Amino acid sequence: MTTQTLTHPEMTARRIAELTGLPVPTAEQQRVIEADMEPLLVVAGAGSGKTETMSMRVLHMVAARGLSPDQILGLTFSRKAAAELGQRLRARLSTLSQHCDGIITTEDPVCMTYHSFAQQIVHDHGMRLGIDPNQRLIGQAGAVQMMTDIVEMWPHDLGSDKSVSSLVDSALGLAGQIAEHAMSIDEMRVFLDEFGTALREIGKPTGVLKSMVDTNDLRLRLLDLIDAFSERKRSERVVDFSDLLILANRLAHSAPAVRDQLRADYHAVFLDEFQDTSVIQMKFLAALFHDHPVTAVGDPNQSIYSWRGASAGSLKSFLDRFCSDTPHVEQTQYLSTAFRNDRMILDVANHVSRPLREDSDIPQLKTLEQTLTADLERARREAAPVAEQQRLEQAVQAARERAHDGVVDVAFETSTQDQAETAARFLVKHRQRRGSRWSSAAVLCRRTSDFIAVEKTLRAHDIPTQVIGLGGLLQQPAVADVRAALRLSVDVSDSPAALRLVTNLDLGASDLQVLGKWARARNTRTPGDHPLTYLLDALDTPPPVHWRGDDASPAISAAAVARVEVLSSKLRAIREWSGHPVTDQVERAISILGVATDAIADPMPNDGREALDTFVDVARNFEKDAPDPSMRAFLAWLDVAEQEERGLAGPHTDPDPDAVQILTIHGAKGLEWDSVVVYGLGDGIFPSHRSNSVTWRDDPPGASGWLERSSEIPYPLRGDADYLPALTIGEGEGRTPQSAFNNWISQTYRPEMGCQTEREERRLAYVALTRARHHMLLTGAWVASSAKLHFPSRYLMEPLEAGLTAADPERAIAPQPEPEEVAQLLAAQDSPLFPAPPDVSRQRMTQVAHAVQDAMTRHSGEATDGDTHLARTPHPLAADTRVLLDEHLLRKHDDALVVPLSRIPATSVTRLLSSPDEYARDLRRPIPREPSDAATLGTLFHSWVERQLRMVSGELWDEHIPGEETLSSAQHRRFDAMKGIFNTLPIVNTGKPIAVEEPFSVRIGSLSIPGRFDAVFEDADGRTVIIDWKTGRAPTRNPSGALTAQAHLTQLRLYTAAWAQRSGTDPDDIHARIVYLGGNPSVPADQRMYSREALDAIVREYDSPINDLETALQAVFTQSPA
Repeated sequence: MTTQTLTHPEMTARRIAELTGLPVPTAEQQRVIEADMEPLLVVAGAGSGKTETMSMRVLHMVAARGLSPDQILGLTFSRKAAAELGQRLRARLSTLSQHCDGIITTEDPVCMTYHSFAQQIVHDHGMRLGIDPNQRLIGQAGAVQMMTDIVEMWPHDLGSDKSVSSLVDSALGLAGQIAEHAMSIDEMRVFLDEFGTALREIGKPTGVLKSMVDTNDLRLRLLDLIDAFSERKRSERVVDFSDLLILANRLAHSAPAVRDQLRADYHAVFLDEFQDTSVIQMKFLAALFHDHPVTAVGDPNQSIYSWRGASAGSLKSFLDRFCSDTPHVEQTQYLSTAFRNDRMILDVANHVSRPLREDSDIPQLKTLEQTLTADLERARREAAPVAEQQRLEQAVQAARERAHDGVVDVAFETSTQDQAETAARFLVKHRQRRGSRWSSAAVLCRRTSDFIAVEKTLRAHDIPTQVIGLGGLLQQPAVADVRAALRLSVDVSDSPAALRLVTNLDLGASDLQVLGKWARARNTRTPGDHPLTYLLDALDTPPPVHWRGDDASPAISAAAVARVEVLSSKLRAIREWSGHPVTDQVERAISILGVATDAIADPMPNDGREALDTFVDVARNFEKDAPDPSMRAFLAWLDVAEQEERGLAGPHTDPDPDAVQILTIHGAKGLEWDSVVVYGLGDGIFPSHRSNSVTWRDDPPGASGWLERSSEIPYPLRGDADYLPALTIGEGEGRTPQSAFNNWISQTYRPEMGCQTEREERRLAYVALTRARHHMLLTGAWVASSAKLHFPSRYLMEPLEAGLTAADPERAIAPQPEPEEVAQLLAAQDSPLFPAPPDVSRQRMTQVAHAVQDAMTRHSGEATDGDTHLARTPHPLAADTRVLLDEHLLRKHDDALVVPLSRIPATSVTRLLSSPDEYARDLRRPIPREPSDAATLGTLFHSWVERQLRMVSGELWDEHIPGEETLSSAQHRRFDAMKGIFNTLPIVNTGKPIAVEEPFSVRIGSLSIPGRFDAVFEDADGRTVIIDWKTGRAPTRNPSGALTAQAHLTQLRLYTAAWAQRSGTDPDDIHARIVYLGGNPSVPADQRMYSREALDAIVREYDSPINDLETALQAVFTQSPA
């Protein structure tokens, strides 16, 4: 740590803002910035400038209190947030140092995630408890893989008809909650045994009581799985994130030297998004930094992660846990000015969140009247007792000065399609062109199942879309088809997957009927089974042509049999590839099914190809993170994402500034747009519950929660039980103890649980309602699913009835449909036309096909007998022959070589520019290539570098690289040499990594080009430097070397354009380097880094470099065919 001795007491918050060019802070912000060095709770509403305020508090600590930047620790929940906070602080400190002597700019504040901090503690101090610091960290992919293996091999009856993936999800969910609430498995087992005994003592289990007993018994069996999971982790010397928290908590409470060192290292600590911390995070942080200058920032109205362990009482109990003495009123501060939202939007959000304020013991924001005079407010607080401060009467946010009125519209429609159309019209109206860009917009959904309908309707209105998150990716039709085929490759009884693929065959209704009869006729197992349960048998052995089953049925057509045979052969080919690496299986399924070709050939704009590329990336990341990855575990991991719908984190995607983002509300937290549609505001959807829909004036329906959910620990065991409904055995009235207990649960406890669930949904509504800057639409539909009628949501009706929106209450709500109309709408949704009516793409392709068929008919005399014979022969060799002949004809007639292309990997751009025809042929008929030794070594080196750089940022520690054991002796020597060169590179030793192995997608002209940054650094001078690792030698000054230099120069130009688009940085201010790690080991490290200018010089000796990529690519697509 560096000691800074100079202080500048005159550096007030206002003076710092003046010197750094920031807006003058409000009175509230000024009190936070200049608050004393003691535990401080800051309650900050949505869009209230909390990040900027915390940044200025850091500047004040450095300038006025003499702290060195590296004596300040900032913790948050995501790597992205930590990186952005670090970048902001570095920039602010650099500016401030120009006006204040003695401010150290060579050191930075330490910003990391809560998990990374726990990991660092375990790594640095684990030996104090006999913990091996070299244990390998596994993420959720690795945990799912391990638990899947355990469930599949479990020798005992688990007493549940749940699928493997559901059991895996439940076991891991329960294990996570046990850890987050600072419990041990033994403590949980003792409680569950006693709880089960107490339930059985009530009497013979019936009704609710029986359900609770069964759920409790399943929890006990899940504990056996969790025990085996823990033992497996110990034997393999791995830990997961939950283990890190448990170990860090043990160190914090049992090793005083750890506490002393961390308090000496960090003189001030900032805890971001504190409302989302868990019980165990609160415990270990309080143990480390009790009575220390800790600033916790949070918003009780945005506490939306209780399902993953966030404690309901984090904010309320913060000062009690971090202060030995009774906290005084100045230790709770507020940020209540909303700088994001226009007035009408803010009024709606405040109104919907009002029940949260009225029903909360958590410190809330001050009223607008309380913010008017800072001095009066300060005096009032000083006179008020602390107990009174624990519950403030009002929590509204005030609009910023000169805020616009804004627009909030409301439309509750009859059907889902009407709702999507209304959303599209709203966006057409409010999206505005601003120079070369459109204003930002998003559609926020409570469930991912709405994504496809929204996306399809918006595209029909020529609105570009971008689906964000893994849950949305799994809804993409092309990805869903591949996933269905992969599911059948590991489970031939997965009939829903088979049915999905059958529906894509465009079979007629009569053919489908006959196929069902064939499936039933082939069933030799359980005659009572539905034919879907053995559909794959019928696909593997389709009926003979003209088979009808009975005289009353039509015969199956030859075309239908041919299509089923093709699907059957594809599924067999995919199954034959089982046992290969997961990514290889995914890529092979994509190739065999032809979904990528279909996406490229689609005449209408679509993201099918991009979605498939992203799905491959998801598989690759799973494979990288999971030990011994299997396809079954990969599919279970995907099921976890789909079942939760809040989902696993999706792959990083750069936002397309011209597209409307479609994402879940959970995924929208922390983001903002100019225009927002809050979609699906029907009771039962949002707020989400499984009971019959109720009106907005009714009490929320009761909920079962942990009573019937084995993945949740019982409320009495939770660390925040004081803030949750209390369970009491022995309450209620009835003729028997069982009926009395069941009545109490149904009439008292479940309604309390329902109110608790609705409060969680209301907090999620508050998040959704505070995302828009200027325009917002609240929309839903009476008939929004095939299950039931949905009344308008309370989050839509409350602001509408209060007159806070621009909508007319009499016209905003469509009339409730009569039962006959509801039945018709539900029937239309539940029983769609089959085969599905052709969409626009299919209609256009059919028109083209008819045109080709007419042309073939006119020229049929030119065909040879051999051509006809090949066309009619179903044998695979005949198909290969036809492909080879087609390729031969294409090579003879270059004018026929037209391959639609809207997306190309960054690594293929050079090849496209140098040999477009060859590249097009490879696209039409890709030929697999054996991986070379150099490629294998390069992959391992990139993995090793990624881990090194993440270790620098506190995200990982050093660990074994999977696959390293397969290297030969010569490869090991090369690998070690490259490691040594890496460790001597100036950029590694003096720079700071700000991006590591991050994917990107950059648009050049009409092309979307995906790629991946190997690493992006901020060098010692504060410049952004993009690094691309090459395990080969530097290009030589000859024609061959010039070609290599041209390829690498093109890559650097792409990376520069991508970073410029992502960060908004001028491309001229971005530096890019290729680092060549091969060749003579005596070459100094600094001479292995080649800039764009150096590569350009090599190219110019033999050729003209490509300076304008867009022009060069445009030339490829516009050149006349030979």
